[in-house]
Amino acid sequence: MKNLWLSIACAGALIGCRPANLPRPTDEEAAKIVDAAESTFTSGDPVRIMEHYAPDAVLFDADQGEPTDDRAVATKWAENFVALKPTKFSPGKRKLQFFGDHTFISSGVATIEFAGEKGPVTAKIRYTDVYRQQPNRIWLIVHEHLSRLEPIEAKPTP
Repeated sequence: MKNLWLSIACAGALIGCRPANLPRPTDEEAAKIVDAAESTFTSGDPVRIMEHYAPDAVLFDADQGEPTDDRAVATKWAENFVALKPTKFSPGKRKLQFFGDHTFISSGVATIEFAGEKGPVTAKIRYTDVYRQQPNRIWLIVHEHLSRLEPIEAKPTP
């Protein structure tokens, strides 16, 4: 009898560690999840940005040669990004792909505008973000790949 209760307790613990059997998000629901993460890019707050990434997320930064899964390094990259003073973010034509009920990818080419000393500066960034539903049902980025599509160039001041 003791083994039966131990088995039930272990099974309950395992089930509790997995996302509930929820259907995959609709396109609209996934877009809202992505919009929430992307809305932090112009917040000026690296902590808010990092809240949308899993603790062990793998990130490929557009300005770094090697990827990282080190949270401290990724946070430093977010701080460096915020220091550039992003003012506008447009995800471009976003493509969503679903893989089962708990994983989807958002990809596209984004335009980011930064507050430059002599006027706005823009960059086009190719992005791929893999979102995975966590055991607590929160969606977090578990993998991100960014690459600069073209050099940053200053826009003339009107």
